[in-house]
Amino acid sequence: DDLTGLAPAAEPPPTDVLQRAVAAGPSAAWIALSASAGQTVVLELSGVLLASAGGLTKWRVETFAGGAGLDSREFTGFQQPGVLTIIDRALRSELHPVLSPLSRIAGELETMVNWRPRVRSAALAEVTLRGSNKIASGEVLVVSTDAAYELRPADVKLNTTDTTGQQVIVPVVAVAGPTASSLAITVQQEIAAQTDMHLLVPLATAPKPLPRGFWRFETSNGGALPTQTNDNQEPGFDLVEIIGFRVSAAHAPPTATLTVDFKVQLGSALAAELHVVLPATYSAPLDCTTSDQNFCEVRGSLTSGQKSIYLRPRDGKPFVGDLTLQALVIAPVQDPAESMAWLIEGTSTTDGSQVGWGEDREGMRLTPMPGVTVAYAGVPLTTVTLAIGITISKLPGTNMTPRLLRILPPSTYELTCDSRFLRL
Repeated sequence: DDLTGLAPAAEPPPTDVLQRAVAAGPSAAWIALSASAGQTVVLELSGVLLASAGGLTKWRVETFAGGAGLDSREFTGFQQPGVLTIIDRALRSELHPVLSPLSRIAGELETMVNWRPRVRSAALAEVTLRGSNKIASGEVLVVSTDAAYELRPADVKLNTTDTTGQQVIVPVVAVAGPTASSLAITVQQEIAAQTDMHLLVPLATAPKPLPRGFWRFETSNGGALPTQTNDNQEPGFDLVEIIGFRVSAAHAPPTATLTVDFKVQLGSALAAELHVVLPATYSAPLDCTTSDQNFCEVRGSLTSGQKSIYLRPRDGKPFVGDLTLQALVIAPVQDPAESMAWLIEGTSTTDGSQVGWGEDREGMRLTPMPGVTVAYAGVPLTTVTLAIGITISKLPGTNMTPRLLRILPPSTYELTCDSRFLRL
């Protein structure tokens, strides 16, 4: 990979070089010089366009007088780094299967499939890069960022793509770098120049969405300069906030339309709207508003049938900081069997993009009426007396007591409210 292809020996200088002081061609520079024998001269050339491939450089210096060549010398110059080009990159959130996320039901996965990586969370960086030079076996690929990420050497993977489009595993040994935000990955198999390399790096994201920082990718053979580099020019990734989220209700009887409290912690996020995904079997009235401070409405549903509600401030200002919101929801007959989780995401005030998300995996449990007893003679196809015992109590947090009782029998039973039979 040495850049040994020197230009042919130069022709005599242009006749007007002494008047112009400097003349340059595509691979040579002519410099009018006035110096004495034995004098040390330092020349500085700016605006030099480097070669497209890296490697060890070789140079030639020639002197002329009166149009005739006097002296010539060739020498080894500096190690020019090659170019690592980033072809594609992505940061996968903690929901990626490689990161062994929590088990979630189909409706939740459908909702969260494109949710962004959050701060202070596990994530997976996927980068496709291409080198202008080959990477020799034993060279080290150094990955680092000036953002406060923690790069994790365990489970780092490097693949290449062969001529048939198949992924080929490249054996590597990854160790932590001098900082938590760097890795040194020793490549144990030569990789040809202009080969697409697919790098997977598990990590913990930065504690704040900003600054995004930059990412540096370099290869090194132990010399003073890298053999290839991207010059720290790859911008960092977009992160969103962790939204703290807790769901509760003063009383949650089955099948009732009830007021649910949402305690929300937005961190540094500004949210124009909050989107809440209800657990399976829950629903909500089309207008789920309970407050004169916010709007609440139902919009569409997932293919799994799970419903969503959307809350936004009436004054048009974004939601900020810690807040408590309310909404009307319709409870199911019993607690959802697969998942009790409630999901929330906040969207931007500018372009509607996600600014944060969270979930309450435990949710809230329904609170059926306590102390209910049912007794009757269990004789099929006969009319019997049904005795029902209930405990009457005030609605928690209020002085309200029930004024109406509804009894729903099994589907094949019939009730009569004839005064001859009804007794309290």
